[in-house]
Amino acid sequence: MKTLMILINLCGLLLAGCAAEVKQNNRPEWIDRPEPNFVGRCVEHEKDIIAQEQCAYKNALSEVDFPGIIVDRWHDDNADIMYVLIKEK
Repeated sequence: MKTLMILINLCGLLLAGCAAEVKQNNRPEWIDRPEPNFVGRCVEHEKDIIAQEQCAYKNALSEVDFPGIIVDRWHDDNADIMYVLIKEK
């Protein structure tokens, strides 16, 4: 009986350890589904984050033939990628 209680407690501890903290994905949905807008991205830039954002903006505009304005921006700190969402002026 004592062995059974020890096994039950051990199983409880193992299950509690498996319930690890879930990482939140804070990646905006517009990156994968930007319609009707456009997304530009730029990987790490040698200057700074502002230059990286400008690079992403230029990349988005290269896909369209109209001037656009930035609606939103998001920086992936892990991968060092800047995303910008633009729409037609």
